[in-house]
Amino acid sequence: MFRLSEKGGLLFIEATLLHRKSTKIMQSYLFYIEIKPKPNSLIANYLCGAMASIWVFDKSKTSAQDKAFSYINTCGWNVVKVEHALLPTPEFIASLDEPEARTYRKFERNGISAQFDILPKQPRRGLAIALDIIINKHQKNNLEVTGTKLV
Repeated sequence: MFRLSEKGGLLFIEATLLHRKSTKIMQSYLFYIEIKPKPNSLIANYLCGAMASIWVFDKSKTSAQDKAFSYINTCGWNVVKVEHALLPTPEFIASLDEPEARTYRKFERNGISAQFDILPKQPRRGLAIALDIIINKHQKNNLEVTGTKLV
């Protein structure tokens, strides 16, 4: 906190430091997580797995990872393993390809966003339509599934 005062024609700035219990700063985390569909979900009929890149804004890596796992679970997937957990630098963010840059921009607005690169069990007619229905359902529930593509 700063306070200005004037004495004898001179301007003084007084600074008072306030002590806070928590001084942690929110940070951007990026997780690359191998996932598989929940056995009882509609997508389990079509997909055998995916790689999710999930951006999360939080105070700690542990808390951010918990949010990422919850997000994946809400989208109808189970976590297999975390491949990478990053604190992205400005240079890294500037080098993102367009699909990941779109995911990042949605993350900036919402505090969390994901892109799923999916692996189908086998190419089937109607798979794209089924995936569009699934993704639209998640978006209606305010889940940001920004870029699902077949691998």
